[in-house]
Amino acid sequence: MELNTKNVFELLDLAAETQGRVTGGGVLPFLVSDPGLGKSQIVQQWCDQPSETSKSGKRALLVKVILSRTPAADVSSIPVPDVKSGKIIWYDTGKFIGNVEGAEDYDYVVVFYDELPNAPTDVQVAIQDLIESREANGTFVAPNVVFCAAGNPPESGCGANQLVQALSSRLCHVRCEFSLESWTAYASDVGINPWIIAYHTFKKGESMTNFDPKVVGPQADPRSWEKLSQAIECNPSPYIRQVVGEGIVGLYEYTAFVAFERMTDVVHVEEIIANPSACHIPYDAGTQFAVAANITTYIGGRKAELTIEESNAIIEYLDRVSEVNEVVSNLCVRNSADRNPQFTQCEQYSRYNANHAGL
Repeated sequence: MELNTKNVFELLDLAAETQGRVTGGGVLPFLVSDPGLGKSQIVQQWCDQPSETSKSGKRALLVKVILSRTPAADVSSIPVPDVKSGKIIWYDTGKFIGNVEGAEDYDYVVVFYDELPNAPTDVQVAIQDLIESREANGTFVAPNVVFCAAGNPPESGCGANQLVQALSSRLCHVRCEFSLESWTAYASDVGINPWIIAYHTFKKGESMTNFDPKVVGPQADPRSWEKLSQAIECNPSPYIRQVVGEGIVGLYEYTAFVAFERMTDVVHVEEIIANPSACHIPYDAGTQFAVAANITTYIGGRKAELTIEESNAIIEYLDRVSEVNEVVSNLCVRNSADRNPQFTQCEQYSRYNANHAGL
């Protein structure tokens, strides 16, 4: 399955509708993919959808449990003797069944078991018993609690184990593949550096991940590119930027990304603003994407000082670019609007938005 919000949202909708109806019933999604593709982020996005029926205004509270470092006792609770009654009392953290503070303010509580295959056998058995019975030593799981899980396949080299068959047979196994379109939309929403977005759009996602389970060290994946974006936004010195870049996505990928950044010298934003109707449009797609990233960086940096005249001129230029490469112009307009809402106030933006359905 392509890993995007549409597919995962529909899958979680189905899980929320079917789980809790009967004991042990319902669809329990188990999202499987190579590391760093963004499974957790999409589950969080599903939870953060607006709700008119919850006090929080959001659809669900996400309770994330990293199972690779969780003992079985935490899942099934711990027996403690009660001196007064002479009986055994079971204590648990509550998070494994969604019994956490603030849960009543949401429509759903999503208990997200991450790194499920990394859990030892006794933890897997405890999880299987919990999701089957929806009960932990007398404490029942509320009907609005939704279980889902994620992990890496055994061949990923991330310490994953084979799942216990009793648990495996109760899961809906979904192998997820990277989606550039979904990642681009996510990246624009959360403010990932426009150069990184433009670079991967130009490369059609080919440089997004180079995961090799035999290699120990920095490797490129969506998570590492987002970390690089956070570092770039802090504007470190060129030397530290290189050290960090090579240490996060690897020497080869960082070097290729820097080479892409340097392609922008062909066209400057000031030239575009001064003469949008005649300013040069690069012939090759790589330089077009680089110019688009430069425009987005300029617009984001101007913030409230961005003028209507500048915005109109830039969109007039991008209108011409769209005749050559609409993917470039649409990406630039969308990312620029996300980074600076001031950009959307000009007349040209409304006209462009109406004329380009792909935006």
